[in-house]
Amino acid sequence: MQLKLFNLFSRVSYTLVIVSFLLPFLVVRCQNEDVFTATGIEVITGNAKMNGTNIQNSDIFPQKNPNTSIQKSENQNNNRELKYYGIAILILGMAGLTLSFLKIRQKRDILMINSFVGIILLFLMSRSINSQLNNYSSDFFARTIEIKMQEGFYICIVGFMITFVEPIVTLFKDEDYKD
Repeated sequence: MQLKLFNLFSRVSYTLVIVSFLLPFLVVRCQNEDVFTATGIEVITGNAKMNGTNIQNSDIFPQKNPNTSIQKSENQNNNRELKYYGIAILILGMAGLTLSFLKIRQKRDILMINSFVGIILLFLMSRSINSQLNNYSSDFFARTIEIKMQEGFYICIVGFMITFVEPIVTLFKDEDYKD
C-alpha cells in the first residue's frame, strides 16, 4: 500500500515539475511594472518575448561596460549557467517521472536523491539570478529593475519536495507502528 502511494506521489510530483516549465518562471519588473515574463522553457532556450519582440537572456542582464570583452564573457557565462541549471532541472524531472514507472529496487532512495539534487539546483538557479542582479548594486539598473521568481519556479520546488519528504514521513510513521 505504501509503495503504491509513493508511486502515485512521485508520478504526480514529477509531472508537476515538468508542467511547471510551461508556466511563468520569472518576471522582470522596472519601477513596479512588468517588463516581461519568461516561462521555464524560455529560460532554458534563452528566448523570451517582450511586447512581441524576441529578446535573449543576455538582454536581461546587460553588461556594465559593453566595450570590455571581460564583461561580455562573464555575462555570457552567467547566462549559460542559468540555462544549464534549467536544463538539468528539467532532465531531473523527466528522469524522476520515468523512474517512478519502473519497478526497480531502491526506487525511493534514487528518487529522493533525484529530488534533493533538483531542490539544490533550483536554489543555485535562484542565487545565480540574484547574483547577476547584485552585480549592478551601485548602478541605476539595480535600483530600478527587479527580477522575481514566479509560479512555475515555486511549483517546481513543491514537486521536488513532495518526492523528497514523503519517504521520510513514511519512514517515521512505520517506526511508530513498530513500537
